[in-house]
Amino acid sequence: MTKEMKFADGIWHRVVCIIQEAMLTGVDCADLLRQVRVVPDETDPHVLLLTPEYQRQVREMHEKMLDQAKQIQASQAGSKFIVPEGSNN
Repeated sequence: MTKEMKFADGIWHRVVCIIQEAMLTGVDCADLLRQVRVVPDETDPHVLLLTPEYQRQVREMHEKMLDQAKQIQASQAGSKFIVPEGSNN
């Protein structure tokens, strides 16, 4: 008989985040989904959880992305979009 398993809510949350990240970054979500790592919950072995190491990697990736966004924002802080004279916009 096959042992039935189910995903904890944290896994489903991560799947949704992966889809959003893929849309924002242009990365194939399949690549991000292949990186997900899970372990059985110690209190309920029929439930799968994200590994602590994987959660740490995701946090570090998000921090790096935020730092990059801040750098881009800072580099563009002085620039302005100029509409040519005579334009109706």
